[in-house]
Amino acid sequence: MEVIKLQDVWEMYRIKFVENKQSYWENYWALKDINLSVQERESFGIFGANGAGKSTLLKVIAGILRPDRGRISVKGKVGCLLEVGAGFELEMTGRENIFVLGGIYGLNQKEIEERFKKIADFAGIGKFINAPVKCYSQGMFVRLAFSLAIHIDPDILLIDDILVVGDQEFQKKCLKKIFELKDDGKTILVVSHDTNIIERICQRAIFMREGRIIKDGTFREVIPFYTQMVGEKSGVNQLSIGNLSLVFNNGRLFVNHNERLLTRASGIYSNFSLGHSWYNSTQAEWSVEKEKDNVLLCRGRFYQVIAEQVWRLELVSPEEIKLDITMETEEEASLNEGFINIMLDENYRKWVTSQEEGDFSPIKASDSGWNPLLAEGVSRKCIGVEETKGVISLPSFIIEEDNRSLQVEAQISNGDFLNNSRILQYRMRGFGGRQATPGRFVFFSGKILVSVQQTGEYVKSVKDEKSLRGHHSLLRFEKGRCIIKYGEKPVTKNEHLYCVLNTGKRFISSSGAFWEVVKKNSFKIQARGGWNNFPVIQIWEIEKTSSDSFVVEVKHQVLEKTEISEQYMIFTLNSLYDVFFTECGNGNFPAGFDDFEKDILQKCVPSGEITVKNSENKIPDFSVTLSKRPEVFAKIFNSDTSLRSRIIRIDRVEPEDRMVYSPGIYPFCKVCFSLGQKLREIRSVGRGRLSLGNFFLNFENKKISLCSKEREITKKMGFYTSLRFKGYWYDSSSGAVWEIRDYSEKHLEIFLKWVYLPLAQLWKINIDNSCIHWNISMSVEESIEIDRFQANIMVSEKYKEWFSDSRKGVLPSFVGGIDDDWQIVYSAPAPSAKKSFIGLAPAPGEEPVLPFIRLFSNLEKGRLNVVNSDLYHRGRLLQYLESEKKIIEPGEYEYFSGDIMVSEKI
Repeated sequence: MEVIKLQDVWEMYRIKFVENKQSYWENYWALKDINLSVQERESFGIFGANGAGKSTLLKVIAGILRPDRGRISVKGKVGCLLEVGAGFELEMTGRENIFVLGGIYGLNQKEIEERFKKIADFAGIGKFINAPVKCYSQGMFVRLAFSLAIHIDPDILLIDDILVVGDQEFQKKCLKKIFELKDDGKTILVVSHDTNIIERICQRAIFMREGRIIKDGTFREVIPFYTQMVGEKSGVNQLSIGNLSLVFNNGRLFVNHNERLLTRASGIYSNFSLGHSWYNSTQAEWSVEKEKDNVLLCRGRFYQVIAEQVWRLELVSPEEIKLDITMETEEEASLNEGFINIMLDENYRKWVTSQEEGDFSPIKASDSGWNPLLAEGVSRKCIGVEETKGVISLPSFIIEEDNRSLQVEAQISNGDFLNNSRILQYRMRGFGGRQATPGRFVFFSGKILVSVQQTGEYVKSVKDEKSLRGHHSLLRFEKGRCIIKYGEKPVTKNEHLYCVLNTGKRFISSSGAFWEVVKKNSFKIQARGGWNNFPVIQIWEIEKTSSDSFVVEVKHQVLEKTEISEQYMIFTLNSLYDVFFTECGNGNFPAGFDDFEKDILQKCVPSGEITVKNSENKIPDFSVTLSKRPEVFAKIFNSDTSLRSRIIRIDRVEPEDRMVYSPGIYPFCKVCFSLGQKLREIRSVGRGRLSLGNFFLNFENKKISLCSKEREITKKMGFYTSLRFKGYWYDSSSGAVWEIRDYSEKHLEIFLKWVYLPLAQLWKINIDNSCIHWNISMSVEESIEIDRFQANIMVSEKYKEWFSDSRKGVLPSFVGGIDDDWQIVYSAPAPSAKKSFIGLAPAPGEEPVLPFIRLFSNLEKGRLNVVNSDLYHRGRLLQYLESEKKIIEPGEYEYFSGDIMVSEKI
């Protein structure tokens, strides 16, 4: 049934003009020859520029204006939402206006009283319902007017672009109510500049221009007229090839395919931070010209900052749009970051990137703000969407960036209830390292692809300019950092692999520089980064050398004389790593983290391999290899609680007179690192035990311990060797790197490389019933003078007696004032004709029971000693000692050979 009908309707305003102090009147025809019919239950949208006659048309339908010509017929009760404050008596309260206007709408006193609470509650203006409406804000006017209009139970609801006023929550509330009225079969006419709202509410629309209806049809048929004809004419133009067409309209780009608008709301637009303010491409004054039949050149002038943004749009084919945006500035200002935002049809169901894919969730009425779907801080060269399940046929939509000199991050978001869009976005930072100096530079460069078949395969096939892939590993250079993964497992975290420089005045990080990244080939990436107000370019060369190994070399190009007092390369690693191995010592990372960064090794590693691993193999081993250079060292840290990371830090230490650099290129650091199960299985375990009847030997963390089921019998360093060189002791527990070379239930073989001495030892331990055979050989790399050699077993202070093959005695108490020559309680020469021994016996009645321990030497040199330690160690020792000072030449030597008997009875 036809509820609204206009035939040949004209509406004229008589307007007074004043010019040069002279006044005159002119007739202005706001509506011209309007012929329109609206059916019952129909939702109807009205588009047009300001002054097109949209509001006048609603006023004629509402009966507020009578047409000067033509006929109009309206059937049913009409509710109006026209301009803010329309119909209200300003001196009256909100309550009084409800009763007056309710009567005008045809309600009697009782009906108004019955509906008053619902009207007031929906408006949500609280006690202001009893205040004069002249005290209301625009938002309060809208709340009250909308609430009144919907609660009079209208047959026809007229809305005049009034939803742009008020807060977002109330706008969402209004939209929900409009949808309810639509579902209830009400006839709705909406005037709006928001194409998104019109499409969601209306099946049909008209486009008006200069008082006339230019186009009447479905939303899809009418919207191109709006995007092409509304706005400053100098800022509007279009291109089309085949099924694909573009409209650029004053800072917004709209994309149509098969006469269907793919973009929504604001279409494609940019925004950026310049100086201390944000700007939107729609704020500029635009001029558009056709450079070629398939190319638009669009220039937008921002007068607030004396800058221009230039869009070059090339319609390459019916499937491809080339988009290049540059910035031109005429004065210095800090250009911080920028965005390209693409608002797309909500019927797109699936999103995809070069690394992942997923489904969009439905947009709910409770959604407020954009909901990002991708992890932040990761650049993705190509992102896209496709429609897979809906009844509406939409082509795939892909955007691919090509910004070599910028740091670019991609994001895909679900829009909120108001904009109801799927959003593709690129964030740009690092504009050429500029302080936005006058000139021209790239803001964004890329292409849009429409209707690509097999969207996911295409997106994932796009060449990633910032990544190198190994057999299992992935290295990605991102904003001055190397992000390292092994399969899906993150090896690095937080700042990943990055560099830090101390300029003498401040610390600067590679992650704060502006980068240009070039992929030389599938094996090599080069990156150049610079900072504002620091005359140094940092150059990274990253190369994949084997399946899961990489070399990173960093250099500095100094542009003018400058100071660099400290230089660090830092690996911030996954907290799952719990064990480390170096040439200076091995150990475990703490299980937890403190409020401060902790130096775990407390040594500087000058060269060689540093390996971290997870003892349960939850994450692959990670090894860093340093070349031996006198100015480069590595240290190992446990981070603080904020980072919760394991850290390998490589330091370049220069003499103070070499910390000021003249112009030139200088090496900083070169490392090789590899991933995978690098250590052999036993070394990766790092622990084990050898069975010894009722006792066992346990090895873990550079310590071999003798244990029973109830307790450890040894203490502190357990089984260890020590050498005295130039007045200092060097022991196997803290001064050597351990590598377990062989292991079984009855056999253990360990290679120990001394860090500060040019020698190594090979320990072979074999178990035979209750006897431990301990054999040690020593290899020397260069001449060295040693004055003492020891092999020791340190046991519990609970041992109270000592004995030998010929004597016995009581162990004394520990005393203070002992230096590194501990108290020798008993000493005997090593055997010659007969095999002698020394031993320790527990105190009678000691619980749990300690075993008797005897040490035999198989060598015809040296001495066997029973030793009391100092007060710190509080241990009893069975010791083999050679105290003859001698120079040892390079070669292989027998260091110690002996047996340890462990028994419950003597």
